[in-house]
Amino acid sequence: MDAANTTQPEPVCGFQGNNDLYGLGLRLGLYFNFLSTLTARFLLNQEFKYQQGSILAYCAATFIAIAREAGLGTVHASEVYIVASLLGPQFRPASQATLRGVRPAVMQAVMIAANIFIGWFWFHGLDALPRVPCDDEWGFFFAKISLRGGFRTFSKVLWVVLTADAFFVGFIQLLSLGVFKKGLLKPYADLAELSLELIELYASTLPFSLWVLLFGVLSTELSLRWNNISGVYSIDSASQFIPFLFGLGTLIYILYRGLTLKKGPEAEDAAEPDFSKPCLKTSSRRHNLNDDEALLVGSNMSADSEDEPRALGQVQGSKPPRALTFPRLPEIAVGWGGALIFRQHSAGYETVAENVELGKRR
Repeated sequence: MDAANTTQPEPVCGFQGNNDLYGLGLRLGLYFNFLSTLTARFLLNQEFKYQQGSILAYCAATFIAIAREAGLGTVHASEVYIVASLLGPQFRPASQATLRGVRPAVMQAVMIAANIFIGWFWFHGLDALPRVPCDDEWGFFFAKISLRGGFRTFSKVLWVVLTADAFFVGFIQLLSLGVFKKGLLKPYADLAELSLELIELYASTLPFSLWVLLFGVLSTELSLRWNNISGVYSIDSASQFIPFLFGLGTLIYILYRGLTLKKGPEAEDAAEPDFSKPCLKTSSRRHNLNDDEALLVGSNMSADSEDEPRALGQVQGSKPPRALTFPRLPEIAVGWGGALIFRQHSAGYETVAENVELGKRR
């Protein structure tokens, strides 16, 4: 046959995937853990706290691993996108809701590091990482899209907006740590309370959480398929079977505990506060505070200026709540004509800033 008539073989698209980063067992284990965490959040508050700790450790280790591989130039851009899609649902605002002590700081540090890495990926990593022999690399954003071109520009803009929003949320958290008590930044009180209400509103809903899971699963699994990544669809090895079995077992345990849990009168009373009573009484019961601990320092509030915000006080000697309530960082208890309570747990102390009025008198 004439050499001129021979056709050169087309480059083989796709490549062997990294089982250690996004193998089938690891993916299924994370999906199961997400569901068990979601179930525990609404049924078992104590188990939810421990679930978040284990997820935090895994996410931190995985992001360190993918960042190391990216620095060595041994992963493709599509693999970074897949790992980000796989771990992204774990970093919802509600994920930090019940973490206490040092764990909120660790979660914040992991999120900051992950955000920096994602920014590097969209602005520089796509050009620096080795390319596949195909024409392009693909991802999911409600449809099959190229990781380069318009979607890359959109992701850059979105990263800048979300980073600015993250700084704003951090600023609000500083306000909830007691800055109000010093008379500083009081003009931002209304903006802070509104932002926190919105965050807790969408982060705590079951439909939103399920949507986050669905979007993460679609982004991960469709990106694997569209980029022809092979070798990541089996759980026959120990490194894949163990996380799969662990995630499945945890989900079964959480479902069993949630369905068999019998609430006593006190738990039911704590889970369903009486909003017909003043907010201070409601919050005192939910947080197991006695009447003395719930007193506020309000001596400088004048009797003839009802429209003025009340002075902020600090509760001394309060203990962490044991009621089945959520979210807990910050916890919000609202009553008729009531107040917004920021309850911020930290290592060795607790700050409660109360009586930032939610609504103005009409």
